[in-house]
Amino acid sequence: MVRRPVVASSQAPRCLGFAVESRPATFVSRWYPPSVPNANKLLTALLGFLLLCAPAYAQNGAVTWSPVLKLGSRKAIPGRLAQPFGDVFTGSVKGATASISNCNDYLRLSPEGFQPDNDQEARILHNDAVDCTALKLLEGVRKPAKPAVQFQLNDSALALLPPELAPAVSNDLIAKAKAADEAGESWQSYLPDTVAKSAGPGQLDVSQSGWKTHLTLYATGDFSRSGEEEFLIRADYQAVSGTYANSSLFLVKAGSNGAKRLRLVREVMVR
Repeated sequence: MVRRPVVASSQAPRCLGFAVESRPATFVSRWYPPSVPNANKLLTALLGFLLLCAPAYAQNGAVTWSPVLKLGSRKAIPGRLAQPFGDVFTGSVKGATASISNCNDYLRLSPEGFQPDNDQEARILHNDAVDCTALKLLEGVRKPAKPAVQFQLNDSALALLPPELAPAVSNDLIAKAKAADEAGESWQSYLPDTVAKSAGPGQLDVSQSGWKTHLTLYATGDFSRSGEEEFLIRADYQAVSGTYANSSLFLVKAGSNGAKRLRLVREVMVR
């Protein structure tokens, strides 16, 4: 199940659809002589946009998140985690009946081994669980101390993304992608027949033999407490033939020595 962005109302500043954690800005009180009508207001607005929105997709030194997460500010995360799902998922934990109706339930019961009643419910719950996991990560993220490369999830992003983000349904394919990453390859060089097309700010549709992938740049910030800027990316995979579909979360960051190509930090576990 692939989710498309729903732009929710927000008190957080937004740049091209992305929410950006507020930060103070100071402007010189007068840039033009009073004889120029509205010049100061226009320039102040322009400077404010440039400071806040350059770039909106991954502003260096800032914590940002996608409107797909339907989050006004990080202070709203506890309420978002308590917000009911569209469905109640019934199942069991260690033989006892249990149910999950929101992210808090999922985060509490999943580590205990919650098992949905059937595969269909498990697939739907997993789709919600990816968002729950992302929100929990975003709740504890820090502002990066070190600037990262300028990264935008657009048509040319495959030249920067690590091969591990490509679909892989076997241990052999996972090992090959990891080896390609360690050899310095990108997703594009690893699978050169792959085609990417922008699906809006912070979103990318990727096609390759037998697969369609929808990528969403969910958030940016220092998730690993390393001081470095990291990018949290959701990948929704769909087999062209059959009914197989799955979603994953990845943390990636800039390579060493200022390299522009991103490296995989880790795949985030979504139980």
